[in-house]
Amino acid sequence: MAPAPAVPAAQATFAFEPFTGAPGNIADDLSRAIGTKARVEGLTLVRRVGADASYRVKGYLSATGDPSASAIFYVFDIFDANGVRMNRITGTEAAPGVNGDPWESADSDTLDRIAARAVLAIKAWLHSR
Repeated sequence: MAPAPAVPAAQATFAFEPFTGAPGNIADDLSRAIGTKARVEGLTLVRRVGADASYRVKGYLSATGDPSASAIFYVFDIFDANGVRMNRITGTEAAPGVNGDPWESADSDTLDRIAARAVLAIKAWLHSR
């Protein structure tokens, strides 16, 4: 399938799909952090249900850790209106160590850093096309 025509940065809208891999509470907190950072950076987000968007963003998250350190791995794929992947953002965010479930290390500071990096990467991509 051919890519959709490019959308001018000032008119671009983004819809985030539900995140894959993260527990519901972590996904909800990350969604809120992304929404906050997107507003600050001037990116327009739309609700997924029933809303048209220039681009859809699919996020994949995983966590690993032990008592000394943890890490949250993330991938955000940006798809155009035709479903063609336009960009991939990947990264790892260090988090405090935990005993047990590594998702417990995904505190608000960690999620805020992931949100900031993802939104800034999306903004950079949008303005570099």
